[in-house]
Amino acid sequence: MAADRQTPCLYYVCAGLCKKGRKADHAHYCQHCDKYKPRCRMRYKNQKKERLEKIRRNEKYE
Repeated sequence: MAADRQTPCLYYVCAGLCKKGRKADHAHYCQHCDKYKPRCRMRYKNQKKERLEKIRRNEKYE
């Protein structure tokens, strides 16, 4: 499974402009760049796990 980086890179300015001199497109190239450094550390919720837990709770009460 691919690691999808949701947070933009520290060096990403706008479409086509990167401070490192690369072809910047956050949706594609910047996602896989080896110079990627996130702007901030964010904790993302595991949405799949939350949906499964919700289904299990509903099944328990039925």
